[in-house]
Amino acid sequence: PQIRFGADPAWPPFDFIDAQGRHKGMASDILKLLAERIGFEFVLEPNLTWQEVLGSARNRTLDIAPCLAATPEREGYLNFTQPYTYVPWVIVTRKDFRSIQDLGDLTNDRLVMVEGYAVTELTRQAYPDLRIRTVKSPMDGLKAVATGQVDAYAGNLGVISYLIQEKNLTNLKVASGTGFEDQPLRIGVRSDWPQLLSILNKGLASVTREEMNAIRQKWIPLNVEPS
Repeated sequence: PQIRFGADPAWPPFDFIDAQGRHKGMASDILKLLAERIGFEFVLEPNLTWQEVLGSARNRTLDIAPCLAATPEREGYLNFTQPYTYVPWVIVTRKDFRSIQDLGDLTNDRLVMVEGYAVTELTRQAYPDLRIRTVKSPMDGLKAVATGQVDAYAGNLGVISYLIQEKNLTNLKVASGTGFEDQPLRIGVRSDWPQLLSILNKGLASVTREEMNAIRQKWIPLNVEPS
């Protein structure tokens, strides 16, 4: 059977669409492995924003979202597989910004986050007094910090590290963690198809540690400093 999915177009290295319209990233490699193991064909619904992916999952025109965190709001229409990786949420500032410890230190500052992301939902619940401006993508948020339009951006460490290096944003630094636990990334499955959730979990369980480590190393290589 064909399983329809939507991807975040701008969340490298986990989930993104390249210049040729192809699905890329850790999520893409995991779907390819699962297609081999369980015999399903995963079909990308093209040209969707992340907000449109979530909306389409909610109204059942998509069957899965291959890379996202569980939140109370999303649990209203999605079930979630076991996690396949964990990544910290962090805060990025310019290098000349003062020291901070977590999101609670930004009450009087201009904070930017991506609309529709799990960390944004959790931050609004935990810190209702924060002034959060939203943007469409992590790159938009990092650019806003780099150019002084805002003071800080909060998001996924893997995405942030990838984009800072890729776009040579040399005036930015990872200033601190957010105070939230590390983000488990999972496949979200339409909640009216519990059988598909079970099949995908069995497929993920069949992926060996070596196979998963090879995928992680491909997209998030660990740079070890020489001793």
